[in-house]
Amino acid sequence: MTSTRPASERPPPQLPESDEDWKQLYTMTPVEAQERGFGNWDGGLFLLPWEWFSHIPMWFEVECINGGTSVWGSAMVRDDDSRKGHLAYGVRLGPSKV
Repeated sequence: MTSTRPASERPPPQLPESDEDWKQLYTMTPVEAQERGFGNWDGGLFLLPWEWFSHIPMWFEVECINGGTSVWGSAMVRDDDSRKGHLAYGVRLGPSKV
């Protein structure tokens, strides 16, 4: 499956390389998240770039757009469902505005 990113958004830059790089994603600002190619879902949840799907570490905790949180690849359904170039999972960087 491929995902369609809006033409107004550039592709995400380089993937996080180390576990430490992945952990730092939890401490990004919303501006940094958008610069890294994350999609803003609800004002606080920033969706991972679709291109990262097969590279997400199995220990990485994500939040689904339905509000549930889980460690990647564990009890949650691990699929490449996408929203405009972003996975339906991401990291919460602030409160929801919905």
